[in-house]
Amino acid sequence: MGGGAATARVGAGAFSNVASLPCGSPATAVRMQPHLGAHRTPPAVGAPAVVARQQQTLSVWPQDPPSHRKRGADWPRHWKASPSKRISDSNRRRGTFFGRAYPRRNPLASKNAMSAYRVACVQFAPRKARVEENLDRIAVLTLAASADGAELVVFSETAATGYFLEGGVLDAARTTKELCEELDRRLRGSLRRSVDVVVGFYEKHEGNLHNSAAYMEVSPRGTTLRACYRKFFLPTYGVFDEERFVGRGNDLTVFDTRLGRFAILICEDVWHGVLPTLCALRGAQAIVAPTASPARDFGHAEPANHARYRRLFRDVSEAHGVYCLNAQLCGFEGGKGFVGGSMVVDPFGTVVAEAPLAQDHALFAEIDLELVAAAQAQGSRMAQLRAAWPELRRLATEPAR
Repeated sequence: MGGGAATARVGAGAFSNVASLPCGSPATAVRMQPHLGAHRTPPAVGAPAVVARQQQTLSVWPQDPPSHRKRGADWPRHWKASPSKRISDSNRRRGTFFGRAYPRRNPLASKNAMSAYRVACVQFAPRKARVEENLDRIAVLTLAASADGAELVVFSETAATGYFLEGGVLDAARTTKELCEELDRRLRGSLRRSVDVVVGFYEKHEGNLHNSAAYMEVSPRGTTLRACYRKFFLPTYGVFDEERFVGRGNDLTVFDTRLGRFAILICEDVWHGVLPTLCALRGAQAIVAPTASPARDFGHAEPANHARYRRLFRDVSEAHGVYCLNAQLCGFEGGKGFVGGSMVVDPFGTVVAEAPLAQDHALFAEIDLELVAAAQAQGSRMAQLRAAWPELRRLATEPAR
């Protein structure tokens, strides 16, 4: 990605060969992006048997979604999925140093990382507990996003499995080694360059089950696991009962990659402000946030929980001077409709790209890590937080009087 304008593009490049990113006909996708020219077919994936299975059952974005992905009767009609938003370059660049050099890079950040590149946050409706089919789909979408220039592809929470599995979690869970091997088998020989991929899945780890997200670097030579985060806060209210079926994680995951220094938080973790703060204190330049949030509170122009996520990500980014990269689950499971509306927020708290609600979509945005240093030098409260951290630790651990 180039370092500069942030964009949200629909039906671009390799994605426009089928029924579009906003579901519709190929002709619709071309009309939305007339400069794209002829459709391009995404490269084949994996062994011949895998390719054959994909040709029978998969496309990048199906023209006629199967019944399990159609909008339910309880989904309000006035929530029409709007086109993804375009944010102007001037809005994205607000707060930068006019005519002056950016401050030095965060000393905790990777020294050899790219500073500007493209990300894709991909939301789609996985088939519940059909891990092989979902991984086929993830491989196809990764190839398409890579062909459109993405260096990092982020999928939603439990994209490999579906979310509401309850007692079926054990059968659908994979170890990180198994996940890497299965993704590598589908992508080896098809990629022309490296691409980083974040996939949400149910994980088997040391005899326990976890709601996890794996960060993998996939190259023509093979797939390498860079980090695996296990969800810390497990919701047990409303329609959620995660703690009955999976265990709590016990560590932060802040790590260096070829694209910068990242942290991963999953869904409920973002609602507890202490975890984003700790990630920022450990030098994260971007927080990757896979989520799966059923739409609720129907009395507004959009689902109230989606509006709340927008406020949360904006607050996290502005307060800490970091990017937030969010991929939301969509589709229906057990009568519950996941909201979609993935988004990318820059270090000044500006939503630079946002996906439509309730439909399959790949959201592209430009990342410029120099903005992280600029934001933290100008507007975020990270310097104050670092200076006060010893006292905050003391206050957190000493007995109440």
